[in-house]
Amino acid sequence: MSPRGEPPSAPRSLFRLIGADLRRKALWCYESDRPVALLKVLLTDGTLAMILYRLMQWSRRWRLAPLEILFNKLNAVCCNCIIGRGAEFGPGLVLIH
Repeated sequence: MSPRGEPPSAPRSLFRLIGADLRRKALWCYESDRPVALLKVLLTDGTLAMILYRLMQWSRRWRLAPLEILFNKLNAVCCNCIIGRGAEFGPGLVLIH
């Protein structure tokens, strides 16, 4: 169990969230969520920032503060994207950066 009572399947929920984000972005960018559109979305602006945010959010949920800070700083330095460490966004987050 996680500190917030989540089951050990939490990494799967992380991948589900990232998958939902990528599908939503593919629909927004390419009006399709087919595998080719999902592959193209991996290479578009803002996708790395979305993934780093989800990793930061997951680290916070599991109270892994050093990882949370690392992902936050990577997002700021690599993607020039500042998202507060306590920010919470549900499935389907799309960043066009």
